[in-house]
Amino acid sequence: MSHSYLMEGRQPVIFCDYDGTITEEDVIQMVMREFAPPQWKRIVADILDHRTLSIKEGLSQLFALLESGRRDEITQFVIDKVRFRSGFEEILLFCAERRIPFLVVSGGVDFIITPVLDRLNASYQLFCSQARFEQTHIQIHMPWLPKTCDECNQCACCKIRIMENYPVEDYYRITIGDSLTDLGMTERADLAFARARLLDYASEKRLSVTEFNDFTDVQSFLSKRFDLHLEKSNSVEASV
Repeated sequence: MSHSYLMEGRQPVIFCDYDGTITEEDVIQMVMREFAPPQWKRIVADILDHRTLSIKEGLSQLFALLESGRRDEITQFVIDKVRFRSGFEEILLFCAERRIPFLVVSGGVDFIITPVLDRLNASYQLFCSQARFEQTHIQIHMPWLPKTCDECNQCACCKIRIMENYPVEDYYRITIGDSLTDLGMTERADLAFARARLLDYASEKRLSVTEFNDFTDVQSFLSKRFDLHLEKSNSVEASV
């Protein structure tokens, strides 16, 4: 990788949420509105508003409302209906050109994420939960959930553990998110972008975040930051 794109001597890496961040709407809630019985609303409220239900337990309860036999119908629904937030394709290209790893880290489920992302010819890594269809209703497997976790033990996908594979000594860690599941990685980021509910959670924790509306905002901010860092690097090299 070119030295131009090091930040503070470290390799930049981006950890980005999916539902409501990459997508214009929360895809899980879109699916529930279309295919689940009404009790899905109570489960979501218990997760996000009342905080009386863990994310991992809530995710399992939500998808257990869906019949396995409707898998293809649900998959086609997300392919047809899900829209990317403005600037997403462009920021993937931006990162690819600069060899910046772009990790999609999601508490969501593979069969409603992968078919949507596959519409793009783009480079990314995906970390999420996996659906099982052997029983009458959908079951959820969570490969990125540690067996024991002393952080919160609440999430379906431990974004903190994924970040730990990119130690702060070597990587400049950039996070992009919109909700409660992104709070842990936001706390550990060198640079954090936030929107929607995450802004409130970050404010409660007194975290420094950069508000964004879409990925055009994120790319603009990163471009300026990289250009500024490049100017400083060139200035130092010229003075040696």
